[in-house]
Amino acid sequence: MMILAAITVVLGLIFAIMGQKTQDILNKITIENGEETSRANVNYVDKLFNSGKLVGDDIAETLGKRKMSKADLDTFLLHSLTNARNLIPQIVAVVLAYEPGMGPETPKGEFMRLARFTENEIRLVTGANYQDKE
Repeated sequence: MMILAAITVVLGLIFAIMGQKTQDILNKITIENGEETSRANVNYVDKLFNSGKLVGDDIAETLGKRKMSKADLDTFLLHSLTNARNLIPQIVAVVLAYEPGMGPETPKGEFMRLARFTENEIRLVTGANYQDKE
C-alpha cells in the first residue's frame, strides 16, 4: 500500500511540474506573439502616418508654387484626394484651410475647401469655415 501511495505522489508531482512547465511555455509564447503583433501594428500605423505626411507635403508644395483660382483649387482638391486614396485607401478627406484673407475668399468670408470621400464617391464641400465645426 505504501508503494502505491508513493507512486501516486510521485506521479502527481510529475504531472504538477509538467503542467507548470507547459503553462510557463504557453505564457512565454503568448507574450512573444502579442509583442510581435503590437510591433507590426505600430509599424503599420507609422507607415500610414508617414505616407499621409508625404501626401500633405506634396499638396502644400504644389499650392505654395502657384496661386489658384477657386475653380482650379476645387479641381486640384478632387484630383489630390483621388491620388491620395490610390496611395492610402484610409484617407477620407483633403482639407485646405487658409488664414482669413489669404485664400480664395467667397462673399461670406469662408476660407476652407474640403474634398471628402463618402459613400463611394468624392464630394466637394464648398465655402466651409473651419471655425464652424461639424
